[in-house]
Amino acid sequence: MLKKQISHTFEIPLPLLAQAREVRYQKLELWPEVEELKELRREQQEQQLTIERGIRLKNTLPAAVRKVMNLETLSVTELVIYHIAAQEIRTEAYMNLFDGKIIFRQTGRYHSTSPQSCRRDLQIETAANVPLFGNMIEKVLVSEFSKRSDEDRDMLLKFAADIPPT
Repeated sequence: MLKKQISHTFEIPLPLLAQAREVRYQKLELWPEVEELKELRREQQEQQLTIERGIRLKNTLPAAVRKVMNLETLSVTELVIYHIAAQEIRTEAYMNLFDGKIIFRQTGRYHSTSPQSCRRDLQIETAANVPLFGNMIEKVLVSEFSKRSDEDRDMLLKFAADIPPT
């Protein structure tokens, strides 16, 4: 199993970042790796909003890995829980391939650090129980996600800048 932690700070309030997170799901043309996005569940309780999404990704893995895995698409389940009163967002993305032989899990925590800033802490775990290629698959998944998380940070800041003040 391979693990990695990634942290990003945002010089914007957490509620604005939460809005920017939702805006990005309306602009799939900016995500070339996303083939389809479906909202599976949305539940609003007093101080909590829960959203579950199914995301089908285009296979952007390197050719050698694609050939071994023989996959056209990859599917991810994402669960987002906004704890409104606590000013916290928790996310979990999960991918299970080949009946559990490859597992990818990303857990995120977004929290206020001041009235005008917030932080995102991501924990990535991947395990590939595939003879000969397991370590390579784990490294590729972690590397790709790390690169994408930096791109996502920049995208969120751009979207936040475009949201009119309330």
